[in-house]
Amino acid sequence: MSLEFGKDAEAGLEAPMESRGLYGSSNSSTSTLPAALNEVNAEEQKEEVIAPESPPAALDWDGPEDPDNPRNWPFADRVFHTIPPALFSFVVTFASPVYTAAVQQVQDEFSVSFETAIVPLTTHTIGFALGPMLAAPLSEMFGRKYVYLISFALFLLFTMALIAGCLGAPALAVGAGTISDIWDTHKDGGLAGMFFVMSPFLGSSLGPVFGGLVSYHRTWRWTMWLILLIGGPIYLWFIPFMKESYKPVILKKRAIKRGLPLPPRPKGVEAIKKVLLITLFRPVHMLLTEPIVIALSLYTAFTFGVLFLFFAAIPYSFGRQYHFDRRESDLVFISSAVGVLLGALTFGIIDRTIYKRRYDHAIANGRKVVVELRLLSAMIGSFGLPLSLFWFAWTCTPSIHWIVPILSIIFFGWGMMLIFLAAATYLVDTYQYLTAASALAANGLLRYGFGAVFPLFTIQMYEGLKVGLATSVLGIISVVMMVVPSRSYLATVSVGAVFVILLSMRTGLYLQTEATQVRTSWQDLTTEEALERVRKESNFGYQYAAVDEQYDKDSFSWRDQEWLQNVWTVSDSDTGRGRRAETIRRLYGLRGDRDWVDHIEDLDDDGLPPLTKAVQRYIYNSQHPKNCSEKQFILMQNFPNDENFGLGATVFSVSMNLNMALRFDRVLLYDPKGGPGRHFIDPSSYDLCGKSMECFFEPLTSCTVDDLTPDNHIVLPATEILPQDLMTTPASSVPPVFAVALQKLYPLITPDAIKYWWRGQAASYIMRFNARTMAELRRKRMDKSLQHSVTSNGETVVEKSEVPFPMPAGSVSMHIRHGDKGIEMTLKPFKDYLDAAEKFLSHNPLGYHKIAFISTENADILEEAKRNVEADIAKYHVLEAKARTTSDWLWTWYWSKIPRANIGPEAQLETFGNRTDMTINWFLQLMMAIECDLMIGTRASGWNRLLNNLRCGWLAKCQQPFIDVGEDQDWVFYGI
Repeated sequence: MSLEFGKDAEAGLEAPMESRGLYGSSNSSTSTLPAALNEVNAEEQKEEVIAPESPPAALDWDGPEDPDNPRNWPFADRVFHTIPPALFSFVVTFASPVYTAAVQQVQDEFSVSFETAIVPLTTHTIGFALGPMLAAPLSEMFGRKYVYLISFALFLLFTMALIAGCLGAPALAVGAGTISDIWDTHKDGGLAGMFFVMSPFLGSSLGPVFGGLVSYHRTWRWTMWLILLIGGPIYLWFIPFMKESYKPVILKKRAIKRGLPLPPRPKGVEAIKKVLLITLFRPVHMLLTEPIVIALSLYTAFTFGVLFLFFAAIPYSFGRQYHFDRRESDLVFISSAVGVLLGALTFGIIDRTIYKRRYDHAIANGRKVVVELRLLSAMIGSFGLPLSLFWFAWTCTPSIHWIVPILSIIFFGWGMMLIFLAAATYLVDTYQYLTAASALAANGLLRYGFGAVFPLFTIQMYEGLKVGLATSVLGIISVVMMVVPSRSYLATVSVGAVFVILLSMRTGLYLQTEATQVRTSWQDLTTEEALERVRKESNFGYQYAAVDEQYDKDSFSWRDQEWLQNVWTVSDSDTGRGRRAETIRRLYGLRGDRDWVDHIEDLDDDGLPPLTKAVQRYIYNSQHPKNCSEKQFILMQNFPNDENFGLGATVFSVSMNLNMALRFDRVLLYDPKGGPGRHFIDPSSYDLCGKSMECFFEPLTSCTVDDLTPDNHIVLPATEILPQDLMTTPASSVPPVFAVALQKLYPLITPDAIKYWWRGQAASYIMRFNARTMAELRRKRMDKSLQHSVTSNGETVVEKSEVPFPMPAGSVSMHIRHGDKGIEMTLKPFKDYLDAAEKFLSHNPLGYHKIAFISTENADILEEAKRNVEADIAKYHVLEAKARTTSDWLWTWYWSKIPRANIGPEAQLETFGNRTDMTINWFLQLMMAIECDLMIGTRASGWNRLLNNLRCGWLAKCQQPFIDVGEDQDWVFYGI
């Protein structure tokens, strides 16, 4: 699977299929991953974008060479700052099992059972699961350095296991963030990341070794002192010299020093909500609802549980079978440490050879590596667990030398390391960003839960079943668990590729992925059989999401103003400038001579996610049957008083009827005597392109009126949009296979969100520009004489004939209506749009910029934009003493230089000359608007809804924000 969710914020709802994120990156330390696990797809940035440099945000690096950026620190400094996180992680995980070496002494001194004496190991491990909840608020308030300073110091002072575990876990979590702050994995950080990831496993393996030596020569209390003796010098040596590496904290301190404004932060209850959402609620929800997370978490948790089970089982087994004393038994764990080292080395070799080769080849060919390839290491490591356990089970007997079962434990450490690293990188590549962090947090919750519980039943299990049978039971479970990575790898059923396969069957095209040849297992199934198999094998729920036909509910609320602080941030690096530009170039027909069918029938990574292509293929095939004479039809006429229907309302109505045709297995056909959109075409063009929107778009269907008979079609009368006899069932609905797909990808997705996504797909199919229209739009888009910009150099207003192609990432689209349809909306002044943008950008300074495209018919609005720049200049000079920079205050405004009049469309004909030219100019406004990322408008407007739908379907920007300024006096945030 790649959601964006990869790094591309424009991957929309299908992002997981291409490693893209649904949500943006979080600033919480729990959301940061080890550099060895971060997939920073810098190759996506390689394509040049024809656009001016965006002004730097107030809270961002000054440039790629900014010396304050930890990745630009001297090499020696970066090496120095890599060591403390690794050593802190080693000490924290060392502290958990070091106590187990002294359990017998505790039993003897306090006259308690083994189960009671081992409880500190359990509570300490539970603390590891709970502790990361402290990391997020501590990191955001103080930075990474102060998390080490506070939490690790308290960890060293506490011997109460649960509290010590909770206090040690933040240092463990923040350490991963420090590594990714300092190093770039694909360039120079692989070794550093591996060093960090390996350290906690070495701590767990070596804890019993040192604990046994100390308790043998001293008492069990010295296992507690040992933690302080090792951790204390490390703390005192490194902490005074460590620098802060957390970007938001560095930039915040620098902004204060420079006198720059800071974005507001959530406070009180809101801050608590945010922390709980990120650190607890979402991980638990994913652990209960996401099959991928459940399966891999169970596997890694079982492996981790067996490791902790060994803390009791190895001393018991070697004591009973070979009469080892406690010190000798604890030395056996050295073999586990050797296995961990070998596992890390093996993973590094696989990652730097097989995976990197496939990665480089895919990037060179403009494709993405199938994420299931990450599981190759787990598939290899999965053989290590049963091999080790069965080997140990049947060789740990007095008749076989003790070195033989000890050697078996090497394979356990080797397999455990491979499984964990593969699972972690797979989850990161699959879910990305905030959801990836939640997936890993879910994995950690279950992993430490198993680690806490397994030692409690170890002795009873081994006494009841004996060493051979007890360990064999674990071996049998490990054999069953082997199916987890192999099934995920071979089936590629994880997040939706199966739907691409399923829907491709409609044309007999069996797609293959890089992970596996999927044709064999699906080629003999009918569509119905395939869908049923998907439901059974993947545990998909069957839900039927009906599209709400009410005109005023096309958008839906996802975050209101109260939650504004939690809106994700999408920075230039997140959105993937090269991929973004390529997607927009395709929209203008700049991808060569490939037509629409070629585009949707392949899996090339050209910016449109595979599930979107599958939807478009589904609609196309339904509207282009092999034999039209066998089909039933819906003939759609234009509306009465058609001049009152704008383009947005017309496309909306056509999309509703297209959905109805799909629902009832009919083909939608425009009436050649006058179909919808006739009023957008100049009568002089009728002979050239007909009397419907097909004058501008690709044909809606391959069938014609010649295929109609009295018995095979219905006509939608001009007086009705939907016939009454078809209203007994939903006239418009999301095909269940797609509703199920999206619910599978995103368990939290709402029916409204599915509806919005599907509406965007329908509108995108309807508005497939034909070659003639696309050529005209391309010509106008590149024509400097039709472009205008207003900005400032800090001293004067600067006007140019310039609109960058494409619009820069993070830019804002404002559509300000002229007011010819007052029944749809309450008109809002330019100031309301500007205030909404300023308010939103103040919360998202890194993701969006003061760069706006204005689409409006009102020339007065453009004059207001100029006056805004003049006001910004005055404000800048007043505050110049506080070292404000021009980028902190000044907007850049773009618009198309076409005729404008504050009148309705019909009256504008005198300005434009003819209807066709007027409509083409509307399309130009539309295209330039959806190049932007943030959208500000009024959802009561059909045009605004059309913009919102098309950017979702055409550019996979379903997750980008839409701000409604027309809801009431305050604005509301909409989106997915």
